[in-house]
Amino acid sequence: MDMHAASGARWCQLRGFDTEVVGLFAWYTGAWFEADERGLLAELEEFDPPSEERLAALNLCDLATSPTGEGVTLPERIEEILRRYSAEHPVHRAVTRCQGELVLSCRRAITRPGLSEGWGLAAL
Repeated sequence: MDMHAASGARWCQLRGFDTEVVGLFAWYTGAWFEADERGLLAELEEFDPPSEERLAALNLCDLATSPTGEGVTLPERIEEILRRYSAEHPVHRAVTRCQGELVLSCRRAITRPGLSEGWGLAAL
Protein backbone atom coordinates (compact mmCIF):
# COMPACT_ATOMS: atom_id res chain seq x y z
CA MET A 1 0.00 0.00 0.00
CA ASP A 2 1.15 3.53 -0.69
CA MET A 3 0.00 7.09 -0.20
CA HIS A 4 0.48 9.92 -2.65
CA ALA A 5 2.45 12.16 -0.25
CA ALA A 6 5.13 9.48 0.18
CA SER A 7 5.05 8.64 -3.54
CA GLY A 8 5.61 12.30 -4.41
CA ALA A 9 8.45 12.52 -1.91
CA ARG A 10 10.09 9.43 -3.38
CA TRP A 11 9.77 10.89 -6.89
CA CYS A 12 11.49 14.10 -5.74
CA GLN A 13 14.17 12.14 -3.90
CA LEU A 14 15.00 10.05 -6.97
CA ARG A 15 15.43 13.24 -8.99
CA GLY A 16 17.83 14.79 -6.51
CA PHE A 17 15.57 17.42 -4.97
CA ASP A 18 16.73 19.10 -1.76
CA THR A 19 15.93 17.16 1.42
CA GLU A 20 13.54 19.86 2.64
CA VAL A 21 11.57 19.77 -0.61
CA VAL A 22 11.31 15.99 -0.29
CA GLY A 23 10.11 16.42 3.29
CA LEU A 24 7.53 19.00 2.23
CA PHE A 25 6.05 16.54 -0.27
CA ALA A 26 6.01 13.78 2.33
CA TRP A 27 4.54 15.70 5.27
CA TYR A 28 2.13 18.25 3.75
CA THR A 29 -1.53 18.77 4.66
CA GLY A 30 -1.89 16.26 7.46
CA ALA A 31 0.05 13.42 5.86
CA TRP A 32 1.02 12.07 9.30
CA PHE A 33 -2.68 11.53 10.08
CA GLU A 34 -3.31 9.81 6.75
CA ALA A 35 -0.27 7.60 7.24
CA ASP A 36 -1.56 6.69 10.69
CA GLU A 37 -5.01 5.85 9.28
CA ARG A 38 -3.43 3.65 6.59
CA GLY A 39 -0.91 1.98 8.90
CA LEU A 40 1.96 3.56 6.95
CA LEU A 41 3.74 5.68 9.58
CA ALA A 42 7.02 3.82 9.01
CA GLU A 43 6.83 4.67 5.30
CA LEU A 44 6.28 8.36 6.01
CA GLU A 45 8.96 8.50 8.69
CA GLU A 46 11.57 7.57 6.07
CA PHE A 47 11.48 11.28 5.20
CA ASP A 48 12.76 14.10 7.38
CA PRO A 49 10.01 16.51 8.43
CA PRO A 50 10.47 19.99 6.92
CA SER A 51 10.64 23.20 8.91
CA GLU A 52 7.35 24.18 10.51
CA GLU A 53 7.36 27.55 8.74
CA ARG A 54 7.72 26.07 5.26
CA LEU A 55 5.24 23.29 5.94
CA ALA A 56 2.70 25.88 7.12
CA ALA A 57 3.22 27.88 3.91
CA LEU A 58 2.69 24.78 1.75
CA ASN A 59 -0.38 23.75 3.75
CA LEU A 60 -1.83 27.22 3.21
CA CYS A 61 -1.22 27.07 -0.53
CA ASP A 62 -2.71 23.58 -0.78
CA LEU A 63 -5.78 24.43 1.28
CA ALA A 64 -6.46 27.78 -0.40
CA THR A 65 -6.65 26.12 -3.83
CA SER A 66 -9.30 23.75 -5.18
CA PRO A 67 -8.34 20.57 -7.05
CA THR A 68 -9.01 22.47 -10.29
CA GLY A 69 -6.85 25.47 -9.33
CA GLU A 70 -9.43 28.02 -8.19
CA GLY A 71 -8.94 29.95 -4.98
CA VAL A 72 -11.16 28.73 -2.13
CA THR A 73 -11.55 29.40 1.56
CA LEU A 74 -10.14 26.91 4.02
CA PRO A 75 -13.60 25.78 5.17
CA GLU A 76 -14.64 25.27 1.53
CA ARG A 77 -11.52 23.20 0.83
CA ILE A 78 -11.91 21.02 3.89
CA GLU A 79 -15.59 20.50 3.06
CA GLU A 80 -14.63 19.58 -0.53
CA ILE A 81 -12.14 16.97 0.68
CA LEU A 82 -14.64 15.47 3.11
CA ARG A 83 -17.31 15.31 0.37
CA ARG A 84 -14.95 13.69 -2.10
CA TYR A 85 -14.06 10.80 0.22
CA SER A 86 -16.55 8.58 2.04
CA ALA A 87 -16.55 8.67 5.84
CA GLU A 88 -14.79 5.27 5.88
CA HIS A 89 -11.92 6.42 3.65
CA PRO A 90 -8.54 7.04 5.36
CA VAL A 91 -8.31 10.55 3.84
CA HIS A 92 -11.72 11.52 5.22
CA ARG A 93 -10.83 10.17 8.66
CA ALA A 94 -7.41 11.86 8.60
CA VAL A 95 -8.75 15.28 7.57
CA THR A 96 -11.50 15.02 10.18
CA ARG A 97 -8.86 14.31 12.85
CA CYS A 98 -6.38 16.99 11.81
CA GLN A 99 -8.50 19.88 10.57
CA GLY A 100 -7.85 21.89 13.76
CA GLU A 101 -4.09 21.50 13.27
CA LEU A 102 -4.42 22.44 9.60
CA VAL A 103 -6.26 25.64 10.53
CA LEU A 104 -3.53 26.54 13.04
CA SER A 105 -0.83 25.74 10.48
CA CYS A 106 -2.48 28.01 7.90
CA ARG A 107 -2.89 30.79 10.48
CA ARG A 108 0.85 30.56 11.27
CA ALA A 109 1.63 30.89 7.56
CA ILE A 110 -0.51 34.00 7.27
CA THR A 111 0.89 35.75 10.32
CA ARG A 112 4.57 35.13 9.59
CA PRO A 113 4.77 36.98 6.26
CA GLY A 114 1.98 39.39 7.25
CA LEU A 115 -0.55 38.18 4.68
CA SER A 116 -4.08 39.51 4.84
CA GLU A 117 -7.15 37.60 5.98
CA GLY A 118 -8.02 37.34 2.27
CA TRP A 119 -6.65 33.81 2.41
CA GLY A 120 -10.04 32.50 3.50
CA LEU A 121 -9.44 31.98 7.20
CA ALA A 122 -11.50 34.84 8.63
CA ALA A 123 -14.52 32.59 9.19
CA LEU A 124 -12.55 30.23 11.44
